[in-house]
Parts: sequence; C-alpha cells; structure tokens
Amino acid sequence: MKKTHKHFGHSLRKSQLIAFDDVAAGHEGVLAARDGEVIVKPCDLAEIEFYDTLDAHPAFAYFTPVTYGRLTLGPPEGTAVEAVAAPPPPVGLVGTSPDSRRVMGSEMQIRNARRSWMPSGGGPIKTDTAIVLENVASHFVRPNILDVKLGARLWADDAPVSKRQKLDKVAAETTSKSLGFRIAGMKTWVGPDGVGKPEVDKKGYCKFDKHYGRKFTACDVKTGFADYFHVEGSGVTREMALVVIERFIEDLREFEAVVEREESRMYSASLLFVYEGDGSALRTALLAEREGAVRTPGGSSEASLTARHVARGGSGGTGDGGGGTRESERSSTSGGTVEVEDGDDDFDDDDGEDNEDGEDGEDGEDGEDGEDGEDGEDGEDDDDSSGSDSNDDGESPLPKIQAVKLIDFAHAQWTPGQGADENLLFGVRGVIAQLEAVVSDFRR
Repeated sequence: MKKTHKHFGHSLRKSQLIAFDDVAAGHEGVLAARDGEVIVKPCDLAEIEFYDTLDAHPAFAYFTPVTYGRLTLGPPEGTAVEAVAAPPPPVGLVGTSPDSRRVMGSEMQIRNARRSWMPSGGGPIKTDTAIVLENVASHFVRPNILDVKLGARLWADDAPVSKRQKLDKVAAETTSKSLGFRIAGMKTWVGPDGVGKPEVDKKGYCKFDKHYGRKFTACDVKTGFADYFHVEGSGVTREMALVVIERFIEDLREFEAVVEREESRMYSASLLFVYEGDGSALRTALLAEREGAVRTPGGSSEASLTARHVARGGSGGTGDGGGGTRESERSSTSGGTVEVEDGDDDFDDDDGEDNEDGEDGEDGEDGEDGEDGEDGEDGEDDDDSSGSDSNDDGESPLPKIQAVKLIDFAHAQWTPGQGADENLLFGVRGVIAQLEAVVSDFRR
C-alpha cells in the first residue's frame, strides 16, 4: 500500500485552509486542509530545518508525521500565500544502515537564535513560516487524542535563564521531573448521549487542557491514561481498550530502541497518541485487520508489516519497526515545494502541543502530527477529517486502529558523539510503565 497524495496536489489555495480543531495541546494558529489530510503548522525555521534532516534518519522518521513541504504564509489581509523552496542543508553520512547514519558537521546542529524570551500563553507563534504535515488523526471516525510532553528537562541549551527557571518550576510541580513526562492535553469522544452536557462539545468530545495534566502526581497519573482509553458511552470496552494499549506499548518499545541508537537532544517534544474512539468503528477495524491476517506477532512478511503499519495509523513504508525509509511519502521540506495560491476552491499534521503558558515559546509543535497531532501535536477531531478515500490503486485503505508519533521539534538537534537522549528516553520509558500499569488494572 502506498500513501495517496491525490487530495494534495502541488497547488493549495489559501481559501482552502480552515482552522484546525483537532488539537489536544499546543499553540493556536494551526490550519488544516478541508479534507483533513494535512495540517499547516506555523513554526520557527529551526523546526522546519530539523524536519529536513529526517531522511538521514529513516528509523526515527518512521515515528514522525509525514512532511510535505514548507510554506510562507502571508498576512490575513493579503491576497497570496507564497510557497518557498530553499536548498536542503548539506548532509554527510557514515555507513548505510539506520544505526550507522550520522549527520556530520556543526551546520546540522539546529539551534534557535538567542532572543529575549517572553511567555506566549499558548497563542499563535509570530512567524510567517509554516510546515505542511500529515494529519495523524485523519481517517479515524472519532479520533481520541492524547498529547504527552516528554522530558524532565524542558529547555534547550540556548534558553535564557528566565525560561529555564519557569520550565524547571513547571517540571517540579508536575510529573515531568519525577516521571519524565506529563499529560499536556487530551480529547475523548463520549458518544451521542454526552452531547448537551456542559463539558461536552457539539461533536460529542470532552476536552482536557494542560491544567488537567498538571494536577496529577506520580501516584495517580495512570488515572489520566485510564480515562483516555476507557470512555463511558463511547462503545469502547475494556477488552478493546486492552488491545489498543498493548499495541501502543509495542510501538513505544520499538521507538525506544530507535532513540537508544540515535544521538540527539530533543526538549519539549511530545508523543501524540490517536486511537479510534468510536466503539463500533474500532470493532470493525480490529475485525478487518484480523480477517486480513496482518497483525501476527512479530509478523515477518513485508506485505503484512506494511498493512499492519497502515492499520496502526501509518502511511505505508516498510513498517519494519526500524522505520522504513518512507522516501516515497516524505517530501523534503526544503526540496519539495508546495504551491499555495489565493482562491476559492475547496480543499482540505505530529501536533498539537502544549505550550505551558508559553513556558517554552517552545512548543507549538505538530499535532500532528498532534502531528498532530504532527503528531499532533499532533491531529484531531474535525468530522471532515475522518474520511476513508481509496488509494491510487482503487483499494480501500484499512480502517485505522491507533497511531503514535513524536511531534514538536522546535528544540531538537542531532548531536553526534554525545550519545543517546536520556532525557527523552526517561519520558518514553515512564509512559510505557504507566501503560503497563493500566493494562494490569484493566485485566483485574
């Protein structure tokens, strides 16, 4: 199966973008195509340049939202949105395997320029630069979204003292310092019976902002995960939730192994979790996968692994756990130009991210896959974003079950010679431990 780009040609009009609603955390200002396939995330050049490096790290790229290009966004009153295409930065590689590839030279160590820092309060990032990302939540009927910010340390080396102090305070007052992560935001579908309740929106979603995650301690944070996976009224049973959680654990262990082999530093990055929150749709997706025999433990055939990856929210590739290269899907954000024009045609990330009161100026990252969400930060809840179009071969894609992506790379760089990112790994391992605890509780 291959990623279909039929909804995303080389031309994208400004009028075809709408505000992105499927975010669990992060900065405001993210846009989406009307069909929900992609998101347009305003971000600093440093983050875009980091995405440019991912083709040199295919195993890691497997766990990030697919990128389609970069854009320059004009002012709201302007008439045109102009696409830009800068030459890719030089890359030097050693070896040919994902394990041995290393980016050489200080020019590849992406750093934000030093500047006076002021909290943004989670508002829009002040930039005309944006990146086009896969909407990780697309093709789910009712995506349930969770944004988990990773790391006990949340600031990069170039952060001013005031920012370091604020973020250290946030970490100390939440589970970030003790467990290496915290819940940054969450969005769950509660079913049609929930509509009309004060805490439920018109689409049947209950949203939890950054303050929800900050209340947890190391002793009770698993409650937040349990509430995410088992939502009364959604039709998702505990048995179905167990299947989803165990798949996430498997994915995270694969991701942990990838991060252990890389040499990087990523501060305030987030894991964007998405799973099918409609019990009926989830049951259908699980049965479809079972009938296709694509989820055998340790499946060995490439076709099986590819289908498994798509069902888990991927876009194709080899699905080898080591992260197939996805070169057929991923456009370099510098080499692959996306043309954006002003007009009236209809059109439709890895991120919603959590901007701790601007504690970082740091996040506003995908939601995608979020991003999305990236991803997000992230991706998330728009009804228009859950279509199931056929691919270019006329096949209907497997219904999605779950997906997890790393999003938000405003403070990320490859650091040859410095070893694995233990700060990031601390958070990943902490999340795995909490998911395993929820599994134990659900089985009682």
